[in-house]
Order: sequence, then C-alpha cells, then structure tokens
Amino acid sequence: HDINDPVCGVIAKYAGNALAAAKYSVMLCDSNECATREKEHLLGLRMARVDGIIVSPTASDHKHIKEVVKSHMPLVFVGRHANGILASRVCVDHRLAGKMAGDHLARLGHRRIAVLVGPTSIHSNMEFVKGYARALRDHAFSPDPKMLFEVSLPIKGNARAPLAVI
Repeated sequence: HDINDPVCGVIAKYAGNALAAAKYSVMLCDSNECATREKEHLLGLRMARVDGIIVSPTASDHKHIKEVVKSHMPLVFVGRHANGILASRVCVDHRLAGKMAGDHLARLGHRRIAVLVGPTSIHSNMEFVKGYARALRDHAFSPDPKMLFEVSLPIKGNARAPLAVI
C-alpha cells in the first residue's frame, strides 16, 4: 500500500498501540503500490524472523505472500486481501459499499453515475465496481462502461479525472 494513504496512518497508529501494549515492536514498510518493493520487504521481514506480518497487498500475483503463509508465519491482511490466500483479514466489504453508494444515488433519481476507482487489478477496487454495477442493475438500468474511470495510485496527480465526466 502507499503510506500517504490516510487509512494507512490510522492503521499503523492503532495496530502499533495494541502491539506495544503486548510488548511487541512495529516495523513499518512502504511498498508505494510497487509489487517488487512489497516482495523485497516481505523477504526482509521473513529473514529478520519477525513474529508476524500485517500487510495491505499490492495488485500482483501474490506468490511472495503465499510463501509467507507456507512458512507458517502469522499473517493478517488489512484493508485488502489477496484472492486464493487463506489468512486472517480486517477489511471493508467493498462490494457492499459500492452497492450502497449505487443504491443511494439511484434512489435519488440519478441515472448517469460515474465511478472513479483505483486500478481494478486491486481486488477491493474491483469489488466496489461489482457492487456499484449490481445496484444499477437492481434499479433496472445498465452500468455504462464509459462512466468507469480507473485512476492510478497514488491518487495525487489525478485531479483532472473528474473533469472527463463533465
């Protein structure tokens, strides 16, 4: 994930407080949404023989995360998870969030609903889109693929994306 994401700061703060209370130290790594950096960080943490890893995975093949699981090192996904990897996770139901947002706007009478979302190669973003599409279908209209705008991460630098809708 990207440490500039405000959610990351909140997670780091509260996880750090809880772990400190249990006499653990926290090491923070920032992949900046780069799968190669994420792989390097996870390898380094495994080599350092840490007691466990909390990870918000990038959009990659996740083979390196499967290696962590195979090594029996405790692993928790936070914010996002990797498909096909069985591990504890603390995540938002992004599909439900997308459905709730789409339902709300459709109930207000909106029909041309644009969605700005990070790369759909990231599972949580794709789940949001699926929920939004489900809501539109439930309200008897089809989602318009031209109204889906994928923005790169980090979001900074994407300020002009909403202008494409107007």
